[in-house]
Amino acid sequence: MPPRIPVNQVISSSSGPTNIPTDRPTNIPTVTATIRYPWPPILNPFASGIRNNKQIFTRLKTRKYRNITEITRVAQLDKYADIIVNKYSYADLKELLVRYGLPRRGYRRVSLEKKLTNHMKLSTTILIDLE
Repeated sequence: MPPRIPVNQVISSSSGPTNIPTDRPTNIPTVTATIRYPWPPILNPFASGIRNNKQIFTRLKTRKYRNITEITRVAQLDKYADIIVNKYSYADLKELLVRYGLPRRGYRRVSLEKKLTNHMKLSTTILIDLE
């Protein structure tokens, strides 16, 4: 059985000043690890289709997928933005445009959808839910 060391000796020996040389400059920020997801995405069977689409869109927007080219990422970003926006009713489109602070003038659904999808792809804000 190894000899027991009193706790106060362990604390006092570890709390003293250390003169360990560091090779890394102190002004470099540390990079936090981000989760990278495989492409094509694996759908969550417990989430609704709309939630899955929003999650995939957000991950595409923030470049969280690996093994995907930039051209494919932009094309898929357009695809998922269209899928999300097409699920909304005309009144919901108008309400979302107001929430995002976008002009809601116009009566054609296509023009409202285009405004919303462009904002979704270009903005840095998260997607707003109507619930």
